[in-house]
Amino acid sequence: MITAAHKIAISKIKHYSLAMHKPIVDSNALFTQGDVVIICHQGQQYSLRRTKNDKLILTK
Repeated sequence: MITAAHKIAISKIKHYSLAMHKPIVDSNALFTQGDVVIICHQGQQYSLRRTKNDKLILTK
């Protein structure tokens, strides 16, 4: 189910930097439902976690 929060996150992902032509994603858009996001890349799952100190950790 795509929620309003998902639609906002998608719209932020579609925002591109005009100077660098690379997508910019606000991390708050990723963590709308908690401090962990699962990312699937080439059949593998990775966990992106936001720590109490507001750092990001990516693990396989």
